Formats: sequence, C-alpha cells, structure tokens
Amino acid sequence: MKKTVNYILIFIMLGFDFFYLINDLRIGGSDRTLTYLALPIVLIVPFLLQKITKKELNSNLKLFYYLFVFLADFLGCVVNLYGTVSWFDTFTHYLSGIFTSYLGILLMEKFKFRQAHLSRLIVVLGFTCLVAVMWEFFEYGMDSFFGMTLQHADTTGVNDTMIDLISAFLGSITFLIFYRKND
Repeated sequence: MKKTVNYILIFIMLGFDFFYLINDLRIGGSDRTLTYLALPIVLIVPFLLQKITKKELNSNLKLFYYLFVFLADFLGCVVNLYGTVSWFDTFTHYLSGIFTSYLGILLMEKFKFRQAHLSRLIVVLGFTCLVAVMWEFFEYGMDSFFGMTLQHADTTGVNDTMIDLISAFLGSITFLIFYRKND
C-alpha cells in the first residue's frame, strides 16, 4: 500500500511539475524554471540511496520522504504556496523537525545505537538541529551564489532563519514527546 501511495505522489508531482514547466516556458517566464527542474532530482534521492548502499530503504521512511517532498517542494515551491500562504514556510520547517527526528530514530535503530533513553533523545534532537542548520546554510548559499531569495533576507533579515530553526526544533520536541509516550 505504501509503495502505491509513493508512486501516486510521484506521478502527481511529476505531472504537475511538467505542466508548470511547460506553461512557464510558454509564457516566457524563467524565474521558476530551476524550481521545476529540481523536483525530479529530489524525487530520485531514495532510489539513488538504495543503489549506492545496495539496501532497501525503510518503507515508512520513503513514505514520509515523499509526503514531505509533496508538501515542501511541490506545494511550497512548484505551486508556490511559500509565496502565497504566509505560514506555509514555518509549517514545513516544523514538519521537517518531525521528519528528521523520525529519521534519526531509524538511523539509531539501524546502527544499533544502544544508549540510555535520555541520550537517544538528545542525539535525535541534535541530529534534527544539525539538519536544520545545514538547510539554512544551503539556503544562504543558493541566495549568495545564484541570486535566489530562499531566505527572504531582503524583507525578513535574520527572522526567517531563526523562525525556520525554531520551528524545526519544536517539531523535533513534538515528535520526541510522542515517541517517549509510545516507547
């Protein structure tokens, strides 16, 4: 079932992405072309990881990944909800905190990280914060080197970065509270 949902999400995203790309090129716009071209690359990441590691990825992880890509990349970038819905960026960073916390738990299980429960929670929180910081580095790099405005620094200054980091942190805390109750 999860595999079918993944394929449906991929099909929907690629179909609409292609439509948006063709429409953008047809009307002579090119400001979002890189966004449209990036989506297929993002969608093959799990496939590439499986080929590189020669191991099947956890089906829950793939489902979370494609759902997150659907929200953050497809709805946020391709459909441009980041530009039209004021809270959408904060919401996706909150979800990224949940997603990366889950990924951290899966990685610890895979590598048999056997520590006290509190140590595990601290490692997951640290992992989530590291991923959030690395994402902000990526946004800064894209803005600096390619003239993009991922951080909206011209209108928000450092506020966008701090809200993004705090949102991811709170998403991780939310996940860990629920994880703790179910562990």
